[in-house]
Amino acid sequence: MSAPAARGPTSKVPRLVVALVGAVVLVSLVVWLAVRMRATEYASFPSPDGRYRVVVLRTPAWPSVTPGQAGDAPGKVRLYDREGKLLGEADVPMVQLVDRVEWTDTLVHIKLVADWKLPARP
Repeated sequence: MSAPAARGPTSKVPRLVVALVGAVVLVSLVVWLAVRMRATEYASFPSPDGRYRVVVLRTPAWPSVTPGQAGDAPGKVRLYDREGKLLGEADVPMVQLVDRVEWTDTLVHIKLVADWKLPARP
């Protein structure tokens, strides 16, 4: 009979421990990316009467963009009332497309992006 094969130093560490450490590293990476990839405010446009606000949110591109390309990122445009209630939302391929918001008493217009009817005044 031959002698049993020598075991390496890593075989002494149970596979379960290695799997748990790997899982912790993976979960940590996912959490870090989720926090880092949060949408940030790019621009805000209040209505003339202060009752509403359009907010442009930039979604970070992966991998990170170079300086000066922040406006090239995709994002969302949201319409809020004074209390912070979300009244409308639209996707935008590049946040720099939203450079002007037109307000009337009954409508919000963002060229090539969105048209929202405003609630009737009480």
